[in-house]
Amino acid sequence: MADRYAGQSGPCARCGRLVAIPSLRAPGGPGWRSPSAGAAVALFSLVLAAGAAMLGLLAYLLAAGPRGTRDARQVECAANLRRIGAALYSYPRVYGAFPPAVTTDGRGRPMHSWRVLILPFLGEQFLYSQYDKAQPWNSPSNSALVARVPGVYCCPAASVPGETNYLMLVGPGTVGGRPNESVSLADIRDGASNTLVVVEVVGARVRWTEPRDLPLDAAVGGQGTAPGQGPSSAHAGGINVLVCDGSVQVLLPGVPAEMLRGMSLHSDGSVVDWQSYAQPAP
Repeated sequence: MADRYAGQSGPCARCGRLVAIPSLRAPGGPGWRSPSAGAAVALFSLVLAAGAAMLGLLAYLLAAGPRGTRDARQVECAANLRRIGAALYSYPRVYGAFPPAVTTDGRGRPMHSWRVLILPFLGEQFLYSQYDKAQPWNSPSNSALVARVPGVYCCPAASVPGETNYLMLVGPGTVGGRPNESVSLADIRDGASNTLVVVEVVGARVRWTEPRDLPLDAAVGGQGTAPGQGPSSAHAGGINVLVCDGSVQVLLPGVPAEMLRGMSLHSDGSVVDWQSYAQPAP
């Protein structure tokens, strides 16, 4: 089968000359034909060209390695947010509304985070069953789970053990709302595709079980400032953000403060021009 093309000819991909394909049959065997000197030279040229191409590709991959790694991490970060978005969207099917960003006890003390509440919708039912909902997040039993942070809560380019890089926007008018407030899809009058819900933050020092997120005023004022003080990213070119419809956008640098505020409020009448301030995540 491999020898069925022997004797056929065609132009050389490198020099354009006519090249005959030599036989692979054993020298001197039935049907064996000695290749011409020209064909042998052309075949040797093809080998040299293939070797040069492989060396060129290797050099390119070595040169692009760091950039390729960053791109892969940004893709994984965006995939994390899409999974979180799918879990947030599944939550109302059971409970009728998005989870509150923070739940408190009767005295107003923070108890649990939305990141814990959506664990069953992330395929983390076993971890969720080990979390004691009768105890606050920082009780001895619940604190022991901090080290078991699900990978979906960590950006691979900026992860810190036990901490999360994804914070819900909170405050009056946001999907995160006030403590114990649950916002339904019907409450989002600007439309789910016009409203941010979770943003990427580097250096926030928030443990994944901790009921602490990003207040809207801090998000608007902290954009582009020191890490941990507003939406930020370890990726080049922008910040991954989760939109209420489950899509992920890359927020471009320099979004006007009032535009970012409008993106974050679910019923202020803002219609977001994503093409001017963001681009779809990879």
